[in-house]
Order: sequence, then structure tokens, then C-alpha cells
Amino acid sequence: MSNFICKTCRYTGSVLLYDFGQMPAVNNFIDKKNVSKELKYPMELHVCKKCWLIQLSSVPDRSSLFDYYHHVSGASVGNVSHLEEVSQFILQLMPNKGKVLEVGCNDGTLLNFLNKKGFNVIGVDPAKNIKQPNNIKIHQDYYGTSFGVKYSKYYGSFNLVVGLNVFAHNVSFLDMLIASRELMDDNGLLLLEVAYALDTICDGNFDTIYHEHVCSYSLTALNHAFEKAGLKGIDVHQIPTQGGSIRVIASKKESEKIVSASYEKILNMERKLGISKPNYYENLFQNIRNKIENIQNFLKKVNEENKKLLIIGAPARGVVIMNVCNINFNQKPIIIDDTKEKQGKLMPGVHFPIFDWNDISFYDYDVAFILSWNYASHLYEKLKKFNFKGDVYVPLPELKKIN
Repeated sequence: MSNFICKTCRYTGSVLLYDFGQMPAVNNFIDKKNVSKELKYPMELHVCKKCWLIQLSSVPDRSSLFDYYHHVSGASVGNVSHLEEVSQFILQLMPNKGKVLEVGCNDGTLLNFLNKKGFNVIGVDPAKNIKQPNNIKIHQDYYGTSFGVKYSKYYGSFNLVVGLNVFAHNVSFLDMLIASRELMDDNGLLLLEVAYALDTICDGNFDTIYHEHVCSYSLTALNHAFEKAGLKGIDVHQIPTQGGSIRVIASKKESEKIVSASYEKILNMERKLGISKPNYYENLFQNIRNKIENIQNFLKKVNEENKKLLIIGAPARGVVIMNVCNINFNQKPIIIDDTKEKQGKLMPGVHFPIFDWNDISFYDYDVAFILSWNYASHLYEKLKKFNFKGDVYVPLPELKKIN
């Protein structure tokens, strides 16, 4: 038990699930000259004993995480494909189109898709370094009720507020939900995508745990947050992104919109699993520990056999994996990543150098380790095109060889 305060209900009782030790900011890729200045922060995972929200006990100041951000939505083919699918989903949801606000819009990839489909779009994102499209209005700012006060007089209300993997990124997420309610019109909707705790953390897949992910939602915990913010969850879809996510739609609490059967079904499923009972979480520590040890043993064996390791992808989840499972390699691995902003820099914490696909000879490496395992099929095909002849592994959901 700790005195940790739940950010949803301000309850002061929680259970420590796992202590990951010190972790760097996973998207702060650094130059060699700045290694000595790199900061690390404690990373403890707790679950609230009242609303059952899984969350970190403390996080760095948000400016250190988001003001300069090295994840770019348009850099990943798989991510761009997903955002195009989201835009199609929104078109089906709103065939008459309308006014859309995207929270944490990054480089505007989704907004561009929606703009081409005839939606009136606005974005907000705090990153100072990401290039934004010239044809779409994007505010460089943090989102919350203060944003609403500042800009609602210019834009009025919105038919849809969208947040893809951003409403779990802030200790003030409840304020973000309240802001969304205030900015939605009476029939407006909120569309969220968040990593689903039951498919990720609760199954031991620890790589979604990092300081940007303050919260890891079950639908039970998210439903509690909706109620606190004056919202009502009305529909949910399970989707494969991020190793398992939920796409959730909410309306204003007083709305006459009907709660779907799928929303009730998942809430009932979680209730039957006992997600609101302490004993549900008893095996979580060991599930995480087992997967960490499996990856560590694999990396140790590669190292002991003096095989040269090539790492494919430097996503946030990959930074977590390599830092949590860190070993001292005889031959330091290198990383291949599509994101131009990461190339020429070092992975946070472990400081492995990052290159473009065309910068290396693939014949020099014995084992490829795909950290972007949620895009493993695409990356494996790309490895074959570059004539990589070694063994190819993914770390999660289970460590396995895929070729």
C-alpha cells in the first residue's frame, strides 16, 4: 500500500504492481555529446484500489516529454495506414461530416486525411519541433480546459473531438476529458484510442509502460473517468494497434444516445474477470517478470555466442524493452529506424546508434530483433528485400523466431 493519489478520483490508496527502476524519457533521442546530460526518472506502476486505474505514481514535467518530440505519425507506413483507416471510420460515424478537433495531432497526418474528405479540421499539439502542414490550422499548445477557454470563442463547439493515444499521456487527463465535454456540441462525440490494459500490461506486455503513458486503461477505469468528467461511454471496438487497444466513443452524459451492446459486453466481461478486485492483479508482477527474463536470457545468449545483433525499429516501446532488459554487449548493437528525426542519434538510456536502412551492410549481422513488433510482418518483408540472411526475432507478446 502507498499514499499514491489516483489522478481520477483523488483516492489515496493504491497497490504497487511493478517497480521498473530508473527510465529515460523514451522519445528523447539524444546526440552523443549530450549523453552526460541525460536524465532518468523513477517508474513505478500502481493500481488504484477505488477506480482500478493502472497508472504511474510519478512522471517528469510534461515539457521535458512533449516540447521536443521525436515520434512522427507520418514516418511509419503501418501508422499511416492505421490513420487512414481511422479517417474512414470517422467518415462512417459522421457521414454529414462537420467540425473536428484532434488532440495531440502530431504532424497532422490524420487531419490531412479528414481534410481531403471534406471535414473542417483543427489540431492542437505541444511539440515545437514537428513540421506541421501549411493548409491546416494547428495550435502549438497543451490541451485542457485552459485551451478551451482560450479558443472556444474563435471556433465555437465541435461535432467531434479525437484523441489517439494521447488521453493516457497526461496526469491532467481528467481535465482533458472535461475540456472535451465543454468543446463538444450537444450531439457531439469524443473518439479515443488507448492501449487496452487487459491485452497489454495485464498480460505481462510491459513495453507500453513509460512516462508518457501515465495511465493504462481498462474500460472499467475509463468509464469511471467519463462519469467524473460528465461524459457517457456509448460504444467500444477492440483493435490490434499498440499490441491491443480499444477505440471508444463517448457523448455528453445527458445525451440520449444509446449505449451499445459491445460496450456493455466488455464492461460485463471485465466485471466477471474481477478487474475491480485486488486478487486479479496478484499474478501481474510475475507475468511481467517472466517476459523480462525471457528477453534478457535471449539477449545474453546472443551476446555469449558473439553474434552481431541488428535492432529493427526504435519506438517508445522498444526503448522500454532495451532499458528494462539491458545487458552489456560485447559488440554494441545498432538500430535501423525509418524516422529521420531519430537517425544519427542514440537510443535513450542504452545509447545504441540509429541508422537509415541504406546506411549499413545487412550481411554483417547474425540476428535481427524487431522492437516494433506490432509491425513485424511489414518489417520482416523489408528485411528480406535488403537480403538479410540471419535469424529474425520479436520480443513480445511472446519471444519467438519468426523466419
